[in-house]
Amino acid sequence: MDDRIEDGVVPSTKDGVVPPTRPPESELSGLSGKVDPSAAGDPRADKETLFLEERIRALRHEVDKLIEQRPLLLAALRYQHVGDLMRIALQGMIAVVGLVVVFGLFAAMWSAAHDESLVIEAFSVPPDLAQRGLTGQVVASQLLDKLANLQEKTPTERAASTYGHNWNNDIRVAIPNTGLSVQDVNRLLRDWLGHETHITGEVYRTPAGIGITARTGGQSGETVRGPEADFDMLMQDAAESIYRRTQPYRYSVYIVNEKRAHSFDISNAVLRGLLDYGPPGEAKWAHLGLAGNMESNEKFRDTVAESRAALADDPAFGMAYNLLAESEYDLGHDEAALAALDKGLPLLEPGRDPQVTPRAAAMLHARMDAQRSAALGDFRAAADKDFVASQLPDYGRTAGLANIMRVQALALMHDGKANAAMDALGGPSSKYQLSEFAATMELVPTALEDWPTAAGTAQGVRTEIAVFGDPKNPNHNTVLDDRLSAAMPCRILPMAALAAAHVGDMKMSDALIGQTPRDCYYAVRVRGELATIDRHWSDAARWFAEAVADAPSIPFAYAEWGRMLMAKGDLDGAIAEFRIANRKGPHFADPLEMWGETLMLEKRSDLALAKFEEADKCAPSWGRLHLKWGEALRYAGRKTESKKQLALAAGLFLPGAEQSELARANN
Repeated sequence: MDDRIEDGVVPSTKDGVVPPTRPPESELSGLSGKVDPSAAGDPRADKETLFLEERIRALRHEVDKLIEQRPLLLAALRYQHVGDLMRIALQGMIAVVGLVVVFGLFAAMWSAAHDESLVIEAFSVPPDLAQRGLTGQVVASQLLDKLANLQEKTPTERAASTYGHNWNNDIRVAIPNTGLSVQDVNRLLRDWLGHETHITGEVYRTPAGIGITARTGGQSGETVRGPEADFDMLMQDAAESIYRRTQPYRYSVYIVNEKRAHSFDISNAVLRGLLDYGPPGEAKWAHLGLAGNMESNEKFRDTVAESRAALADDPAFGMAYNLLAESEYDLGHDEAALAALDKGLPLLEPGRDPQVTPRAAAMLHARMDAQRSAALGDFRAAADKDFVASQLPDYGRTAGLANIMRVQALALMHDGKANAAMDALGGPSSKYQLSEFAATMELVPTALEDWPTAAGTAQGVRTEIAVFGDPKNPNHNTVLDDRLSAAMPCRILPMAALAAAHVGDMKMSDALIGQTPRDCYYAVRVRGELATIDRHWSDAARWFAEAVADAPSIPFAYAEWGRMLMAKGDLDGAIAEFRIANRKGPHFADPLEMWGETLMLEKRSDLALAKFEEADKCAPSWGRLHLKWGEALRYAGRKTESKKQLALAAGLFLPGAEQSELARANN
């Protein structure tokens, strides 16, 4: 045995493997089975000894061979290991390539199965036209251009992927070619699994010129005829015919946007046809399109009916809630409008509904959010939100409407800047905003309690309607008449009646309020205010109770009821109503300010200060608020602070009566 092993040291060798060594003699001798020496003379023992010695020599020979072959064996093992690794890697690569091929084939089949593109085949054309360059492929390409242009001129909130027969932007001309390519395989899959709409047709000679027939999906085609010189116009007519048959909802939007004669009638007919013959998923969009057309023509009750029909098809249809809220508000159904806003707002959060374009969702959500704030008296937030909405990419003229509604919010928070903001508007950005613009013209002086201006504005609006609505007038405009007349009963007439009463024309006031509907929340509230001016307390209480019953979630009637009770001298009753109004609209400044005035009448100016300070957070530019705040501070003995508040009031808008009150407070 190696002396190093006997000493406990293991020799190091190449590759860290200890080479085999010859067994020591003592161990080899042990293989003899320790032959008993007493048996040395035994022949059998001699034979066993010879056999064992022979085996020992054979084992030593094998060990020597192993020692000699060790480097070759180690190299062979290494080569075998590398080969195994390469074989595994190759098998993995083959598996990955196979998966890619399978996935690619699956993706191609899935894409083909969901293909709803429009393919325009080459038209058949007369030989003389083809010789002049107007080949079948040229005609198909021109038709493609017309259809693409129609899509670009169709502003719609509906995401393209929701159309039952949507082309999106996948309109192409089929050009025959030779040989087999990936494109050809893809085309075969689309033909087999897809739902492409194929457009075919022909151009032919007629006695009067030419005729163009276009067919969709093998259906009978529509033919347009005219002189050859009008070829471009005839192609436009053919494209619109295809658009109407294959994309009825988009066509209904397009035709209204083109502002052609009887465009709304044409649009409504297409949408009703979609209801009768279209796929089930199109019904809600057809109802929404009809609702939008009705709303554009100020037919608010029809808008409500169509919006609710759309929601019957899809209760999670945010677009329908938007139109429903607007029309319910225009009808004076404030509680129903607020309910629609509460349901529709989360449904129109940008990115939530894939059926609505992100642009439309962002704008409508911002506008509805502002509308909800205004419905609860938070006019400061409403003004801010409408400003944000006015800066968004426009959708459906909503940015212009947001500007108008921001002016209303400024006026309703008693901010004199509403006058300058109204002047900055210049006019409605479209005829569809005439009624809202006219209502805002009247609302600004009414909310600021500038009653002479409000009375004059109301008379001017009524005169304008009478002039433009008179068929004998050469400037007669039935659209203007219809739009402003629709806003009259529930919006303009109540404000006009209130202004007339404040300037002492009770006969005019009674005549105007008598024309207002009984189901209009604002008109009923104004009836209560008119009874308060007349000091008919029981009548006023009855009207306010009716308004509260109509809209229990809205704070305005509670606040006006409290003001009536304050004028009557029922201070505890007034505070009770102001408390309810504040609970319904915690950011509504009016009940807080009037609550403070009531506490002053109860000789509790110290308590009134807290209410004025809270109201200031909601309406910081309200002249009357700072005037009364200054008076309360003076009564509380805080003269320096009183002068500061009175100085603030002097720099803000104050109507005539309050300017006189400010002068007395400064003396």
